[in-house]
Amino acid sequence: MLIVGAGVQGRAHLEAFIAGFDVRDVRIASHTRASPEALATHARASGAQSTVVDDPNPAPAHHPLLLTCTSAQAVALHGLTRSDAFVAAVSAFTPQMVEWAPGVVRAIAASGTIIVDTRDADHEAGDLLQAGLKVSAPATLRDVVRDDRSQARAPIPASMMFKRWPGRLGFGGGALRHAGPIRTPIKRLSIPRTTLDKEPLHARRL
Repeated sequence: MLIVGAGVQGRAHLEAFIAGFDVRDVRIASHTRASPEALATHARASGAQSTVVDDPNPAPAHHPLLLTCTSAQAVALHGLTRSDAFVAAVSAFTPQMVEWAPGVVRAIAASGTIIVDTRDADHEAGDLLQAGLKVSAPATLRDVVRDDRSQARAPIPASMMFKRWPGRLGFGGGALRHAGPIRTPIKRLSIPRTTLDKEPLHARRL
């Protein structure tokens, strides 16, 4: 797993992925050295191997789990993702903010699936807007858990980007509270099925 951004959101998501998916290998990058070192120490205390990297850009081609939770003042990742990657893009919550290079976002949209937290993304999702995408097209988390939209069904194998906002509860919890009865397995929201099926998560470099 790669985490870019080592603040409160980075720590919260790290803990969730370790607890929920038994992640055991984490790479952490940030614009300073102290905060990723502290987060790496926390990851090790939680049972995961963790390394601080200076340049995160080679990592998307190798890691299936990618999390960006930066200040979103500039593009943090330019590298194309694996075909089965899950991307959690947290912080670009205004049209001017950005974490992922527009070309990468367009590539995920073309070959995989993008899911947004709520319809607020239509005018807030900087990564998607700066990529020139029609932001009203992706399904919301509510659509997915209620299985209301055909576009919520990702082709397999396929990459997936979940665009969420730092003010929401947990992994889109604000949207989940209003989603109604859940008919879709939650694991499908988080990691493409082929990523889960290939081999146990603790056995691979995440």
